[in-house]
Amino acid sequence: MGLDIVEMVMAVEEEFEIEISNADAEKAVTVGALFECVRKRVAPASVEKEFRGPVWDRYVAVICHELGVKRERLVPTARFVPDLHAD
Repeated sequence: MGLDIVEMVMAVEEEFEIEISNADAEKAVTVGALFECVRKRVAPASVEKEFRGPVWDRYVAVICHELGVKRERLVPTARFVPDLHAD
């Protein structure tokens, strides 16, 4: 995992006051996969699995800030390294 991604994961953890294991972070290569890690820790009883709502909005805001990308580029299938140029 590159420095951009490590810092981004740390910012997400801070925003949501959660911990994401290194193993989970390394497996989460897309915007959607990392969001699922967050969603499970923030709202584990939630049946909502769509990529919308207040948790998604906060998550996307952190990713935009940390990676300096526009919100419209943050679709669930976007890969952090090849698509968003995180290192």
